[in-house]
Amino acid sequence: MKQNKTTLPLIIFLSIAIGFSIGRFVYKSENIFYTQNKEYRNLRALINIVEENYADQINVFNFLKEALMIKLKTIDPYISFYEATEYDNVKNEINGEFEGIGIRYFIYNDTVLVSDVFPNSPAERGGIKKLDKIISFNNQSTCGLSIDSISTLFSNDDNPTISTISFLNQLQKNINIEKGTIQFNTVKYFYCGKNTAYFKVTAFHSNTYDFFKEAAEELTSKYIIDNIILDLRDNPGGLLSSAIDILDDFFEKGDTLTVTETKTGSQEIYLSTANGMFKKANVIILINGSTASAAELVTLAMQDNDRALVIGTKSYGKGVFQQDIPFVRGDIVHLTKGKYYGPSGRWIDTQSDKLYNFKFYKTKGGRYVAAQNAIVPDIYNYGSNNDFLYGIFDEYCLEFIFKYKNKFRNITNEQELLTIANSIVDTGGVKIYKEYFDKDSLVVKTLAFSFAKYLLPDSTYLHFTKQIDSVYLNAIKIFETSSVYDEIFKTDTLQPYIFFMD
Repeated sequence: MKQNKTTLPLIIFLSIAIGFSIGRFVYKSENIFYTQNKEYRNLRALINIVEENYADQINVFNFLKEALMIKLKTIDPYISFYEATEYDNVKNEINGEFEGIGIRYFIYNDTVLVSDVFPNSPAERGGIKKLDKIISFNNQSTCGLSIDSISTLFSNDDNPTISTISFLNQLQKNINIEKGTIQFNTVKYFYCGKNTAYFKVTAFHSNTYDFFKEAAEELTSKYIIDNIILDLRDNPGGLLSSAIDILDDFFEKGDTLTVTETKTGSQEIYLSTANGMFKKANVIILINGSTASAAELVTLAMQDNDRALVIGTKSYGKGVFQQDIPFVRGDIVHLTKGKYYGPSGRWIDTQSDKLYNFKFYKTKGGRYVAAQNAIVPDIYNYGSNNDFLYGIFDEYCLEFIFKYKNKFRNITNEQELLTIANSIVDTGGVKIYKEYFDKDSLVVKTLAFSFAKYLLPDSTYLHFTKQIDSVYLNAIKIFETSSVYDEIFKTDTLQPYIFFMD
C-alpha cells in the first residue's frame, strides 16, 4: 500500500514530539535536578563547574551522597545508608539470623575465648564449648589480633578449619565446620513459681514472636500462668510488626495499640484482635534507659491502656520509626519515615525537645501519664546499688577460673557454684568488694552468677535472676503482696514532676 505524501511529514513530526515528551517525562522522574526550584538548579550548575574544571577526576555523586548523610545525621541519628553489598547483613539481623558458625567470643590476655555457643549451630555440632580457646582459624593464628581483625577473619571462609583448646582440660582439637544459617533467639524465659512466668525479650526481629509463642505454649502446657513479668530492659527495639504481634497476646479485641503518622499526616491505627494467650494475665513490665523504639512502643501500649504496671527507670525515648528505601544500584537508605504515638496520644521522642516535655495525657482508665521525651515508669526501681559491680565480678571470676581450673572442671549446676563462691567469701577472697553489699549472701550469689555465665548454659544461669536482680524481685513481691491493678492506679500523678525537678 502506498503512503499518502501529505500525511507522512505529519506522522514523522508527531512521532518525534511524542518521543521527546516521553523522554522529558522519564528525565524528570529520574533526575532530581529537573525542577523549577532555583536552589536545585544552582546546585546542578555548581556540580557542572566542578566536574568540568576541577584538576582531578572525582566522583561527585559519592561526595554529594556522603555529605547529605552526614548532614542528615546532625538532625536525625537514626538515618543510615547501606551499600548493596553490606545490606544482606542488615537484612539477616532484622530477620533474626546470620551466616556463621554460631559462637560469641571475647578477647582475654590476647586470646580468643568462646563466651557462648548457639543451640543447633555448626559450632555446637562440632563440639565447641564455652571458654574454649580459639587458637587458629584456617591455619592463621588468632593470638594478638584485634576484635575487628578476628571478625574479618571469621567471615572469610565458608568451610573453615578451627583449632581450639578446651580451656579447662587443655585438650587441643581441629574442627572442620561448614558455616550455616544461625537463628538468633531473642526470647529467654522461665517459670518463677506461684503461677508466674518471666519473659525477657532482647530485640524485636521478624522471628521474635515465633520464639515468644513457642515459649508461651511450653509454659502454659505445664503451668497455670496468671502473672507475667515482661522484661524489656536493654531491648533496642526492631520491627513494629513484631512488637504488635506480641502486644496482641495481652489484649481483648478492639484496643488501640499504637498510632503511626507520616509527615503527610497519613495515620495508621493498630488495634488488638483478641487472638492472644494472655488477655487475662496480670502484667509487670521492666524497663531502663536502654529500652528503646519498638520496646517503648510495647510499653506505651500497655501503660496507656492500664494493662501493665511499669517499673524500672526512664526509657530511652525514641518515638520515630524507619523504613528501608531502595536507592541506586541496590543501595538502601534507612530513613525516618514517621512517628508513633501511644494510645493516649503521647509522643516520647528524645529529639523532640531539648527540655523535658511535661505535657500530661490520660490513660484509658483516666489516670494521668506524662510525655517527658521518654516513658516514665509507674514505680522507679534502679536495682541494687551494686549492679555496676557485676562487670568487675565477671573479670574477677574469669581470673579465678584460670587460676583454679581443677575446681571448675566438672561443674554441672548452680549449687556447686554457690558452694565455691561461699568458700571464696569465707576465706576473704573478695573482701575488697564486700563494702558495697548489704549481706555476704548477696556477694555469694553475685559471684556464682558470674561463674555461671562462663560455665553453664543460658537456661541455667538465667535462673540466678531470681536471686540477685532486685528489679525482678520487686515485681515478684508486688505479685505476692498486692493487686497489680491497684498498684497501677495508686501512682501519684505528680510523681513524674517531683522526680525530674529534683
